[in-house]
Amino acid sequence: MEGSSSPGTWTQGLLAGSGVVTVCLAVVYGCFFFLCKQGTVLPALCAYTADPYDAVGSFGIQLAALVCVVAFMRAMRMRRSADAGEALLFVRSLAVMNLTVLATMVSDVVAMLRTVPSWGHTVLGWFIFADNLVMAAAAMLCALAAQARRAAAPGIHLLPWRTTLLVWVVVAGILAAYPSAWDSGMLGGVLTALVGMLALFALVATGARSLLGYAQSMDAGYGTTILGWPRRLAAWRRLAPVMFALLVAAGFATWTLVAEAVPSSRVVTVLGVYALLEFCGVLTGHVTLTRFLELM
Repeated sequence: MEGSSSPGTWTQGLLAGSGVVTVCLAVVYGCFFFLCKQGTVLPALCAYTADPYDAVGSFGIQLAALVCVVAFMRAMRMRRSADAGEALLFVRSLAVMNLTVLATMVSDVVAMLRTVPSWGHTVLGWFIFADNLVMAAAAMLCALAAQARRAAAPGIHLLPWRTTLLVWVVVAGILAAYPSAWDSGMLGGVLTALVGMLALFALVATGARSLLGYAQSMDAGYGTTILGWPRRLAAWRRLAPVMFALLVAAGFATWTLVAEAVPSSRVVTVLGVYALLEFCGVLTGHVTLTRFLELM
């Protein structure tokens, strides 16, 4: 019938709507995270402004932002091609963003449950706790909605849900039992931040593989990479994650020095610490998520 929408157009419209909802959720999550760290009242009520919970949120913000860029590039490629593989890769990006929000909210809820006496006597504290639960529920629903596109890809291998649930329970238990005294001194602070970073990627990677899985072999027609590396650049392709990690580490460390007005006597130390954390975070993300998102 003339004027009616084709199935492909309807599907692309549905994916576009899902993308808008996911991006809005990620933006709300980012604003909520930064708002809770402002002033003197909110940080006292929000236990997740301290590591390892703060590290989960900080790396989560960066991961959500980077994957949002990837999703945008996938969306632009979908406009030029109706390939089902591209649509699935776009949905994978949305799933990672939703799982990032969910993992951060789980970390925040664990942190607040550990410190109920510090915020349970205030209405604002309960309001913040409820906000975390609502955002966690919204992220979970959006992530589960991604399963509707799972059948579009051939050769998908799913991680069993029991494995994912076990990982999430273990990680939540580690965050709940993590001694706050260990977050003291430079070495303790770095190790605590690394625990938060590893917790984030463990939650997101296992959740993503249970929701959508991944293909063991890349098909030339389906697995078109977002960077489109030519074969003759295979050697440089292996170095790309390291180079990207160094650039991100240097940029974030410099931004931290400027934003927090670090004294000149501590510039080298702070620069080295933040650069190390960012470098480890980018490489961990590359190992756990690059294959899932078919970036390289």
